[in-house]
Amino acid sequence: MNNKKIEQNKIVEYNSNLDIQPRELNTLNGLVFTGATVSIILPLIGTTAVVPVVGGVIGIIAALLPVIWPAGTSSNDNLFDAVMKDTEMIMDEKISEYVVNDAMTRLESLYNILDYYRLSKDFWEKNKDDPLAIAELKERFSKLHSQFIESMAYFKRANYEVLLLPAYANAANLHLLLLREGLLLNKVIDNFITEGLHYEEFKTKRSTYIAHCSTWYNKGLENIKNKTRDFNKINKYDAYMNLSVLDIISLFLSYDPYQYDKATKLQTLTRTVFSDPLQRAPRDLYISPKEETLFKNLKGLRAFFAEGDLVLTGFRNYFRNTYINDQIIEGDLFGYTTNNERYKLFTDSKIYKVTVFIDNVALAIVKLIFHDTDNKEWDFSKTDITDINKYRKEEVYLNLLSNNEIQKEPSHYLYKMHHYGDNYNDSYLFQWIHQSISPENYLFDKDKDDNYIITQIPAIKASELSNLGELSLQAIKGPRFTGGNVILSSVSKIDNNDPLYGGTIKIPLLTAFNNTSKFKIRIYYAANHNYNHDYIGALLTINSQHVANFKFKQTFSGEDYSNLSYNNYQFDYLVQTVAFPQNTSDVTLNLQFFYDPKFLNDYKQIVIIDKIEFIPEN
Repeated sequence: MNNKKIEQNKIVEYNSNLDIQPRELNTLNGLVFTGATVSIILPLIGTTAVVPVVGGVIGIIAALLPVIWPAGTSSNDNLFDAVMKDTEMIMDEKISEYVVNDAMTRLESLYNILDYYRLSKDFWEKNKDDPLAIAELKERFSKLHSQFIESMAYFKRANYEVLLLPAYANAANLHLLLLREGLLLNKVIDNFITEGLHYEEFKTKRSTYIAHCSTWYNKGLENIKNKTRDFNKINKYDAYMNLSVLDIISLFLSYDPYQYDKATKLQTLTRTVFSDPLQRAPRDLYISPKEETLFKNLKGLRAFFAEGDLVLTGFRNYFRNTYINDQIIEGDLFGYTTNNERYKLFTDSKIYKVTVFIDNVALAIVKLIFHDTDNKEWDFSKTDITDINKYRKEEVYLNLLSNNEIQKEPSHYLYKMHHYGDNYNDSYLFQWIHQSISPENYLFDKDKDDNYIITQIPAIKASELSNLGELSLQAIKGPRFTGGNVILSSVSKIDNNDPLYGGTIKIPLLTAFNNTSKFKIRIYYAANHNYNHDYIGALLTINSQHVANFKFKQTFSGEDYSNLSYNNYQFDYLVQTVAFPQNTSDVTLNLQFFYDPKFLNDYKQIVIIDKIEFIPEN
C-alpha cells in the first residue's frame, strides 16, 4: 500500500484557484493570439466548476463582461474582434468589411443588453423580495435571450462560417450560460421562466451549437489540407481551433444544472495540442503524431548526445500511468543512442516550459532545460554554453494567460516530446495537455467547505485495458465535443468454441475522504445495441468484487462510429450505489463487458465510453 498521506483539503484545492485573467496577447511559438477565450472557460474547470445555488456561476455573465469587452462597448478591443483577426491570420483569408461591421454592430447591441441585464440582476440581489425588481429582472432576461437568438445568425454568415467560428463558439458559450442562469434563477424565483420549455430549449441550442462548431471545424481542416502541405499551417489551425472552439464546446455538457447540481471537479479537456515544431517542419503532411493511447503522465527523459560535437542524437520519454504504485514506463526511442547520455526523472510537479539551445552551425540541439512549477530546472546537456553567439535560444511553452502568470498558473503542461525525420537536426515537436488534467484519479466526496462535489474521471485515464476472446478494447480519437480520446469496446460474431468474450477497463482511484462514502455512478457513452441481462452486459467491480451493473442502451445504428453526433451520446446511471473506502490508493474500479458468443448479432457490437462520474449521496 502506498503510504502517501492524502490530505482532503489540499487535494480539493488542486487547480481550484482559477481566476478570470485579463486578456493578453500570447505566443504559441510564433502564433500570436488572444488568451481571452481560455480565460472565459477557466472558472468552469476548477474544483468549484459548477455552483448549484444563486451566486457563483449564476454571476458568471457579469464576471465575463470585462473579459470580453475590457474597454467597454465603444472600443474594438474585445474578444470577438480579436478572435476574428486571429482566425484571419491562421486561415490567411479576410472577412469582408461588411460582415465584420455587421457583426460588430450586433455585438455592440448585445453588450448593451448584457449590461442592462447585469444591472437589473445586481439590483435584484440586493432587493430579492421586491416584486418590481423581480419583474424587471424577468423582462430583461427575456430580452437578452431573444437578442442572443437573433444575434447568432451573424456569426455564421454564408461563406464565412470557418472564419467566424471562434466568435460563434464564444457567443454560443455566453448564450448557454445565460440559459443555465435562467434555470438556476427559477429555483429561487417562482415562475421566473417556463421551466420545461426553457430546459428543452437549452438542450436544443446546446446540440445545435455543438453540431455547427464540429461540422465547420472539420470543413476548415479539410479546406486547409487541400490548400497546403505545410505542416506548420495545418498545426496552427488545429491548435488554435482546439483551444478557441473545441475546448469551449467540450464543456457544454457540464452546463446542465440538473445533471450538475453540485460543485464538480471537471477533467474534460484531455485533448492534446502541439506548439510549433523546432527546426524543420515534419516533411510528411499525413503524419499522425497524436497517438490514440491511454493517458500517461510525463515523468522524465533520457537524452543521448554525439561523442564529438555533443549534439542531441536521440531521446526517450518516461511515463507513469494513473496507477501511482506502477513502474515507470519507458517510451519509444526517437533518433539513436550513444554512450553519452543524461537520464533524469522529474518530481511530482509539472513541466510548463522547455528552453532549447541550438547550434547555429550544426543546426542541432545541444542543450534542453525543462522548467517545472516548483522552480526546478532539469538540465539535459553534455556541454556548457560559454559563447552565446554560437547558439540560438528558443523557449517552448503553451500558455494562454498573461506572460507574467506562466509559471504561477500555466494553462498547459508538457505531455510528450517527439522527433520526426532521419537526422538529428530534423523536426522536434512538443505536445501539451490542459492543466486541469491531474496525473492521478482522485475521488472526492466534499470540497474544503464541506459541500458535496461531483468527481469526473475520463475513461482515457484508465491504467490498463484487457481483452478476453474476440472482444477488443482500445483508445480511439473522440468526437470533437468530448474533449479528448475515448475507449471503444467492439466484438464480432465468430464461430469458435470460446465460452465468453469480455474486456476490462481498469481505473485506479485515490479516495480523498475520511469516512467510507457512497456514490451514485453514471457513465457517458454511445452504443449500437442494448444491454441484455442474460448474455450481453457490463458490470462494475471494485478490487474484483461485483458492486453494480451498467445497463446501457442503443444510442445509434450501424457499425460506423467515426461521425457520431452529440445526440448519439448519453448518460446512464448504474443500478446500485457504490461504497468506497476512505483515504486509500488501493482501490481499482473495473468496468467489465461480457458477451455470450452464441447470442451475438451478425453485426459488430460497439460501446464507446467517454467518462465516468461519481455523485456522492447526501
